[in-house]
Amino acid sequence: MYFFHILILGVLHATVASTEVKEEFPQLCNNSVVLPLENIEAHDDGSIYDPKSRVIYPKGTYWKDEEHSIVYGCPCELERPCLWKCCPYNQAIHSTSNNCTAHSAEANWFKPVVNSDDGKWNRSVTGHEHIVVFYRHCGEGMSMIAEEEYILRGADGSMVLHKGEEPFQMEPDTFCVDYAVDLERYVVYHCSNVSNIKEEPDSLPSIRTVIVHIIYPIGMFISIFFLIITFFVYAYIPELRNLHGKCLLCHVASLLTGYVFMALLPTLPYYPLSFG
Repeated sequence: MYFFHILILGVLHATVASTEVKEEFPQLCNNSVVLPLENIEAHDDGSIYDPKSRVIYPKGTYWKDEEHSIVYGCPCELERPCLWKCCPYNQAIHSTSNNCTAHSAEANWFKPVVNSDDGKWNRSVTGHEHIVVFYRHCGEGMSMIAEEEYILRGADGSMVLHKGEEPFQMEPDTFCVDYAVDLERYVVYHCSNVSNIKEEPDSLPSIRTVIVHIIYPIGMFISIFFLIITFFVYAYIPELRNLHGKCLLCHVASLLTGYVFMALLPTLPYYPLSFG
């Protein structure tokens, strides 16, 4: 019982702490790309300068965690579009295994080609025009896109996929770009575990968004409620406190712990790295 009480107190504390963070830090980053910034320089107009990525964050694109003395920025809310790199900056990808491998190259070597909307020009990505965010956000859900089926838009960092009857646009956080060492060229991977088609501005939230951020946590908390009832029934009825009942209590406690963290997981941000 003491373990169960400690577990419940821990869950309540985590839930309250999560709520406090949400209230303290407004959700400025609409696409959830959040970067911790170090050694920043504050300007009189309210903006800050990040010397690592050589980027100026205007007021409203960053916030401060006074308690931990950390400043968080929203790089993809700036004027320059974001482009996702599959592997860390000093690594490239192997197209056969989809694993990152060390890649020794000169500084600012990562320069994939982006195109104009009308297709009249193409040029390499530069730090002055794009913010490259490298973080393997695709996880295991990576699938390479054929070179002739897409173009990377230089205007906003999105990708237009020419597959099927009608081309459609994919947002920057639904794919990643990297250099394939075995193919000796740049390749694009679709992150199949995220939504890929751009929604119209006035359209309803996507089905995936509703399931992941609304239905999924609600279902988890319903399960947690009944698990708590089951735990108390087996803990307080003497006839059920036999060997089978104690084994079931341990099983329920394990499920309860896992379900709590799984329910809170979609609400937690991730912290990729970036360079300009």
